[in-house]
Amino acid sequence: MNMHSIQCGRISYINVLPLYYPLEQGIVKHSFHFIYAPPAELNKKIHEGGLDLSPVSSVEYIRYSSQYRIIPDLSISCMGSVMSVLLFSHVPIEELDRKKIALTTESDTSILLLQVLLAERYSLTPEYISLTKEMSHDYSAVLLIGDSALREREITTYPYIYDLGEVWYRWTSLPFVFALWVVPHTTQYNKEIALPFYSARDWSEENRAIIYKNAKESTGLTDKLLKEYYSCLRYSFGEMEQESICYFTELLYKHMYCTTKPTLRFL
Repeated sequence: MNMHSIQCGRISYINVLPLYYPLEQGIVKHSFHFIYAPPAELNKKIHEGGLDLSPVSSVEYIRYSSQYRIIPDLSISCMGSVMSVLLFSHVPIEELDRKKIALTTESDTSILLLQVLLAERYSLTPEYISLTKEMSHDYSAVLLIGDSALREREITTYPYIYDLGEVWYRWTSLPFVFALWVVPHTTQYNKEIALPFYSARDWSEENRAIIYKNAKESTGLTDKLLKEYYSCLRYSFGEMEQESICYFTELLYKHMYCTTKPTLRFL
């Protein structure tokens, strides 16, 4: 398969380093051209036809499944704690009813995971507002994701921190799927397009110290934190992950965050 000039999305967080570092360093051969952006921007780019291949949030796939095909056995998931999708709160989570919660604008999936959990697990109806850099701290809790969440976790003055991956797992006994890799349904690609990612995943599994070192250089986070973080992340998309995303879809549909309940369509 000729992979020349394939425009490939790359989440600009360290959570995808094990899949991209070996590609970016030329350790695993490929012909991708990487486009770096937060998850929400990559969703928009591939939705509008600006990318040939990209990770997208689970919610992007659920809402627009007819436009995509899933690359098999590739995701960003967690079985329990994820460490980088965190709700920082001034009060216990049970006391957030009708309180203001500021939401990151970088991930639809994390936002809707929080909203579903608070509605279904805790029977709460907070007031949600978008987080901006200029915003004062006139809210009871804030949802952060990615590297920002990891950094805030180390220095935070918030007395309560809730890991949404862990909250989901304790409630459902299922992993949570934050992102999938997809291609537009109109493309002629086959499963071979994913081979560099599978090779990169295998290489990183055998060379974890190099991934930790690179992540530390780019973030300044401690070795201990990074080792713990990468031990939480899963990059496969097996039966349990597929069951989980289908259940999440049911909840989104119940709360009218999506209008259909699509099946999973793979390359």
